[in-house]
Amino acid sequence: MTSLLIPLVPQAAATADPTRAQPDGRELSVSGPSLHSWSQAVSTSADAALVLDPLGAVVAASGEASRLLGRPVADLLGRELHRAAGFVDFHASPRSLALDGSSLVPIQALRSDTLARGLMRVRLEDGRLITCDTVAAPLHDSQAQLSGVLVLLTDVTP
Repeated sequence: MTSLLIPLVPQAAATADPTRAQPDGRELSVSGPSLHSWSQAVSTSADAALVLDPLGAVVAASGEASRLLGRPVADLLGRELHRAAGFVDFHASPRSLALDGSSLVPIQALRSDTLARGLMRVRLEDGRLITCDTVAAPLHDSQAQLSGVLVLLTDVTP
């Protein structure tokens, strides 16, 4: 993993109160110190990384994840992962995911509370499809309760 050197979101956003209103009025809440710490680390990461809360909503995104997924960070935050970007079913012809996005690697990690890895396909706004090798690791609080998931994305499009 690369070191965290380049801030990719405004510093005010990285240090602001973890509960804040998004531009469209949605509330973004990062509960617990562990998830908050991971969110701050990811928001300044040079890697394509996301943090999801226990319900599968994006609570942090790096600038590189934003670039890779073709969505501004502000558009990713507060949305359930399967609604945050143009994910499509990898195992069938490119089409929308099931309503709950349960085939996405990070959702599998949340539901099983175990490390998950697999390929995910994203349809960018210009119609191109990219393939991401995705690793999702469950995050736990100091009482060993599942507090979210760390997602690392690598573009492996042929």
